[in-house]
Amino acid sequence: MKWFDLVLLAYHAVKEQSNSYLQNKTKGASSAFFITGTSEKLELCLSSIRETCNIVEMVRSGIIGLSRSEKTVK
Repeated sequence: MKWFDLVLLAYHAVKEQSNSYLQNKTKGASSAFFITGTSEKLELCLSSIRETCNIVEMVRSGIIGLSRSEKTVK
């Protein structure tokens, strides 16, 4: 079982059907996450985060190396 650390920065998506007050309150709100677990659990977590957020940047570290966006350091 391989364990990975995942750090990502996500902006909350604004739903089109929400009213203008909520759009103004949530527009530009960001969250940073630090999650540790197996790659399968991280993928499940990412899929649920993608439903409500736009992921801006993601950094993964693990046994093999560190990957950031499209670049990988081994």
